[in-house]
Amino acid sequence: MAFDYFSGAGHAWRRFAQIRLEDLLDQRGRERTRAYIAKRIARSSWGSFERRRWKYIERLFGQDRHQPRTIGIAVDHDR
Repeated sequence: MAFDYFSGAGHAWRRFAQIRLEDLLDQRGRERTRAYIAKRIARSSWGSFERRRWKYIERLFGQDRHQPRTIGIAVDHDR
């Protein structure tokens, strides 16, 4: 499959972007995350997938509705 800027570099890049945002918020807090995202966008070249990915992360950050990551452990609630 050829790389296509408009359809993305893979089917899961949006989920990985959401995970990256969650990690940044855990590590840096809200204000430092905002500054980090702006710096990454400024450093990426126009038209690159990297810029597109960080713009998507910025949009998720602005929506402020990221969901916590699940780690895949089954829990038995009957006990």
